[in-house]
Amino acid sequence: MIISVIGTGNMGKALAMGFTSRFEGNIELKLFDVYEPSLKAAVESIGGTACGSIEECVKDADYVLMAVKPINFDEALTDVAKYLKS
Repeated sequence: MIISVIGTGNMGKALAMGFTSRFEGNIELKLFDVYEPSLKAAVESIGGTACGSIEECVKDADYVLMAVKPINFDEALTDVAKYLKS
């Protein structure tokens, strides 16, 4: 199962940590954030794959977690929607 997390701030990182502990290695975690230091910190602390674009992160994902600030949600969702499977 591939879980993609868009936004690796406090909420995204906490939820991603929960997924990794709950599913114990049975998932592939892909992470994306526009703020590179946050993305790097998340990968270092919980693992997963840092993605350079939303397209790369969402491609082939079974689940997509949107963990972005409400003010950025509409724009981020518009970007994500382009690459979702039907």
